[in-house]
Amino acid sequence: MTATKLASFFQEPTRDEIATKAFLTWEKDGRPADREMHYWLLAETTLQEQRLAQANAAAEHAAQPWPRRTTSSSPRAAKSTKSATSAPQPTTTFTRSAATKPAAVQMSGSARPVNRVTAKTAR
Repeated sequence: MTATKLASFFQEPTRDEIATKAFLTWEKDGRPADREMHYWLLAETTLQEQRLAQANAAAEHAAQPWPRRTTSSSPRAAKSTKSATSAPQPTTTFTRSAATKPAAVQMSGSARPVNRVTAKTAR
């Protein structure tokens, strides 16, 4: 098994993401003048910290042995336990035997489908 690297899960924020985050924070703070660099650096740092936390969680999850077990506090685990206990899922098995195969049917000449193109040219 190969070791999971944090770098394989970390993705740097793009310029557009940083600009959007900086703009929204700047607007939220009342649009103060001459603070462009402050908001840019704040947005860049915030996004990098969020991405690093996500990368750590993904690397930790990938490092778990198979089958991976989720914690019961996660929303997905709560949903899956609710649905599993609320109604039993039907089990369907498909078997193939000679009795279930469709029988080959011989069609007589009058019962066969007519090809319209050939039928018109034959007239």
